[in-house]
Amino acid sequence: MAQAPDMATISEPREPIVPALAPPAASAGTSARLLSLDVFRGATIIFMILVNNSGDGNYKLAPLAHAEWHGLTPTDWVFPFFLFIMGVAMAFSMARRAAQAGGKGPLYVKVAVRSLLILLVGWFIYTLFPMMFNEDLARAITYQHEATEVAQADALAPAVAATAPPVNPHLAEYKKDWAKGMAEFRIMGVLQRIALVYLLAGFLVLTFPRWRQIALAGGLLLVGYWALMAFAPFPMAGTLVQHQARGASFAVAYADGSTIPLDTEARQARVARALGFVRPAGDDAAQTAALQAHLAAQVGVAGELPYIGANPWVRNANFSQYFDNRLTGALVWPIYQTIHAIRRSEEPMPSLAELGGRHLRFKSTNPAWAPFGHDSCGFFGSIPSLVMTLGGFLAGLWLRTGRGMTEKTIGLYLSGFLALAVGSIWTADLGYTLRTTREVQYSIFVPFNKELWTSSYSLYMIGLGLLALATCYWLIDARGRKRFTQPFTVYGTNAILAYAGSVLMLEFMKAIPVGESNLMSVVRTAMRNFFAIVPGLGPWLYALAWPLLIIAVWWGILTILHRRKIFLRL
Repeated sequence: MAQAPDMATISEPREPIVPALAPPAASAGTSARLLSLDVFRGATIIFMILVNNSGDGNYKLAPLAHAEWHGLTPTDWVFPFFLFIMGVAMAFSMARRAAQAGGKGPLYVKVAVRSLLILLVGWFIYTLFPMMFNEDLARAITYQHEATEVAQADALAPAVAATAPPVNPHLAEYKKDWAKGMAEFRIMGVLQRIALVYLLAGFLVLTFPRWRQIALAGGLLLVGYWALMAFAPFPMAGTLVQHQARGASFAVAYADGSTIPLDTEARQARVARALGFVRPAGDDAAQTAALQAHLAAQVGVAGELPYIGANPWVRNANFSQYFDNRLTGALVWPIYQTIHAIRRSEEPMPSLAELGGRHLRFKSTNPAWAPFGHDSCGFFGSIPSLVMTLGGFLAGLWLRTGRGMTEKTIGLYLSGFLALAVGSIWTADLGYTLRTTREVQYSIFVPFNKELWTSSYSLYMIGLGLLALATCYWLIDARGRKRFTQPFTVYGTNAILAYAGSVLMLEFMKAIPVGESNLMSVVRTAMRNFFAIVPGLGPWLYALAWPLLIIAVWWGILTILHRRKIFLRL
């Protein structure tokens, strides 16, 4: 097989050389497009629509809800699977495009352009479109009507309550206010993270195309993420206070409500340095006395103090949230500074953390998330997310080799079980710790956490992705079991359209007024009333029927498009 110009090669012992970005080998079970991959992608998109729209108030099946913080549910599989599948597809699409372009140069441009298009689509459907159609005001109306309807379902009452609950005041204040909408513009999101990960993964595999380089990069990224989360110091808003417990004389009361004692001299020194302490010359006793005197003089002083908690995986007190707030704030700072200058405002500019918190999913102004804003699709969590896509890319390279279908399947299964085992061991708190030079102990274990997208979670999900891909590949491509694939194939071949279209459809329904309500509220009310005839199960049935209706509608739309060979390609 001819090697694409300037492409590095992947070689295996006793196997022919396979160019990393050349067309796949013409071997049994390897075609230009894998039907099993389309089915896997389609099943993932269907499940994504299901979990995004299931539930009604307190009525939501546990497997269709995300883990609250640590832990793992089937819902937490969806987004990682999509990123993994994107990596598998990249191994095939980039090989084809490299052959067509005659080199890597044009591919860098294609990757950048496609990432930008996905980013713009994400911003449009989550921020610009809702503001254009006054979606927040529609949401307030929906809240007013549906709060009564949920209460109805709870009481199984046949008639609507005479007095509706008040409109959510936070939503009611929106009046198609573009300035307010832009002030809370969410920088990151599902499609935005996909765009960022695709850009980074594309550039990485183009620059370092050998599979060993890609595997090494993925391992270093996972270990690097863990090391930064566990050891990187970061400040939080806090106040130095007196504290007589556990042998400590002082403590820091942080803005998130936690109070951590300065029970070692190392912790005292870290906080004291942030409050201007300079260690004097002299013996240890004199230095300790000076440290204690400085802290005593600073009691009651508030400011950005180093966070000294021993658990780096705590909500609102972790390096990931700190990083996302600062980076997001730095990105929007020039815009705010320009507006500030144009208006000639004399008010002080907000801090980077405050600006960043305004543009994350959960705002820093919400006391429940103080002192930082939080976004499960933020920047720092994109590091292990990138590894998900690199894992998929390696799986795609394996499927492109000239090996037999049985050998490929076995290889995927073995790799999947290995990743599952390593991820599970990494998340097990076996009591092993690393002792730093500052006498602070950090546990080696990394919990499964989708909100933070921890390293153990990413590795475990790569394992599940490999097992799912192996199963689809063996059943569909190797054994030819294709009778059940049609619904998944139509979703899988138009994945972006299915996801974005389902979101936009609901936004349109919210924006279409029907009397004093909107189309979405009317349809959901009718469905609630229909299922209310089943005593005790009505709300549960509705909570599942609503997303299934959306899936069925889009299955019909996508089937028509598939028959006419109309596919949305970004």
